Amino acid sequence: MTPQRNQQAPTTPLLNKGKRGVVFTMIAISLATLLLALFIWTYTADVQSDLDIINLRVFYLNNFLNDLDEYIELALTVGSRNTLEAMSTYIKDNGYVADAQLAFHTCFLEGNITPGGPPCGLAYNNSAQRWLDEVQRHVADTMKITFEYEFHNVTITQKYPFHLDVTLNATVKLYDVFATWNYTKIYNISMPVEGLTDPGIIKEFSERRIIRRSPREITGIWGVPGLTEMYQNKEYRWFDEAPSFLERYEGNFTNSSCCGIETLINTSTLVTNKHNRSFTDYQLFKDLNFTCGEEVFSITGFVDPSFQLDTEHLATFQILATRWSNATCP
Repeated sequence: MTPQRNQQAPTTPLLNKGKRGVVFTMIAISLATLLLALFIWTYTADVQSDLDIINLRVFYLNNFLNDLDEYIELALTVGSRNTLEAMSTYIKDNGYVADAQLAFHTCFLEGNITPGGPPCGLAYNNSAQRWLDEVQRHVADTMKITFEYEFHNVTITQKYPFHLDVTLNATVKLYDVFATWNYTKIYNISMPVEGLTDPGIIKEFSERRIIRRSPREITGIWGVPGLTEMYQNKEYRWFDEAPSFLERYEGNFTNSSCCGIETLINTSTLVTNKHNRSFTDYQLFKDLNFTCGEEVFSITGFVDPSFQLDTEHLATFQILATRWSNATCP
């Protein structure tokens, strides 16, 4: 099936924010703290009204809470990506997980791959909790207020090939001598899978391949030049017969019509019966064999003379039949 070009998630300002975003937001919180202290001091000198001073502090603390919500979303993004990276490393050493969503939940919240099970490898310094603990210490030292938080639940889902949705249910508490805030909120982020390790590749081929989306996946213009770029750059494209990113954590290589992604594999990979193979990742994962010269062909003039694809992939990559070759057949 020819990949469509409309499988794109709506963009959000969070997609390009990572650890730098968290650091910048931390700086913004520090500046807000300083401005708050200076403003209150100035206001105290000019207006001798305890009520006005209290109202002013409450006003700025309320604004601080708005910044804090954005900070939590940034910490959620960083923590989620680090959780997925830890899971990929765990899979490489220990095998696939039974339920990727459950593994993400427990790894993010508890640091375990299953409830009460073995550690998933997520270090505290890479967790969302670490970033919020930094804020907790910061506001206690500089603003003389108590900030507490509690994560109740976190879920991860996928409805686009190159994006993941993460939802966090958390309670935030802020205690000040003049006021108290206590609320439970749902935080939602959408983040790209680009830049993350492919859990299927690292497990099956011991290669830490980083997901990069092919620009031609968006334009839909392939041919031999496009195929060559994707092969040499180890890029990915949407393909509805391939597994999704999340399914790869489970070793589930069935097709995902909404979210399947595929990449091309170098023929130096250790596989048997190479002349009967189509060198896409998920077809090798599934150990599929084809008839050489009938169902799979090499490509005349391609950068890798041993590289083959099945006829469906040759068609979706827009490789003219005149370039199909049986030179690799025994």
